[in-house]
Amino acid sequence: MLGVVKALKVLGSYNGTPEELKEVLELLAQCKINPMVSTKPMDELPRVLDDMEHGRFQGRIVLLP
Repeated sequence: MLGVVKALKVLGSYNGTPEELKEVLELLAQCKINPMVSTKPMDELPRVLDDMEHGRFQGRIVLLP
């Protein structure tokens, strides 16, 4: 059985250097890039995982409590 022991907030990047992250954040601030980010409520996690497995979305999904 998988369960949540405590809530964590994770911020970060899995790709690139800190300098590249700074450049990307500057481009975002200047509206020169428009990331594809959508939000879903946390209770839709099973559906989100299924969508990920079957390639039914583009960009990133943020789950909100």
